Amino acid sequence: MKKGMRVLFTLVLLISFMASVGYAGSNVLKEEYQKLQKELDEKIKTIKSRKEYNVLLKYRSKALNDILSKIKRSVKSDENMLLKAQIMMDLRQMTPAMTIFDKLIKNGSKLANEAKLGKVRGLLATRKSDEAYTLFKEIEADVKPSPEVDEIFMTLAFTLKDEAKKTEYANKYLKSAGNDPKAENNKAYI
Repeated sequence: MKKGMRVLFTLVLLISFMASVGYAGSNVLKEEYQKLQKELDEKIKTIKSRKEYNVLLKYRSKALNDILSKIKRSVKSDENMLLKAQIMMDLRQMTPAMTIFDKLIKNGSKLANEAKLGKVRGLLATRKSDEAYTLFKEIEADVKPSPEVDEIFMTLAFTLKDEAKKTEYANKYLKSAGNDPKAENNKAYI
């Protein structure tokens, strides 16, 4: 009886440890990805030549692939799969990224809206604006304002064929971008 209790207790501890490592691993990998994005945003501002830009692109590609390798070795979770799809999009591996987004959406993941937002970005990147519009309409009310959403507004304003929809998203972009100095050039075009 004592041995059975000890085994059960050890098993419970092991399972709880594995679950905590999975979630911590997801957070650590996401933080690593966000840190890389910030680092790249800072480094791009210092680029003065095509050669430096190419070096930065190689660094970016290697760093993103390193994070992908860590994801493959970590606990399989929706958070890790979403991050994997985002990184694949950054690496222009659209088909596998879209497959992951579709799987998360189909399975009713708690991250389905984030997956739909990622899929919208992928559809826009592959010039499928009408599909992106339809999917974005499903989640638009639930999406929090962010530079990523501003970019979606702007892209829809420029790429949709229907003039009324273009105007709708142009106005949404102008409203959401507010006084953002980065958006000044785009506002002039809209």
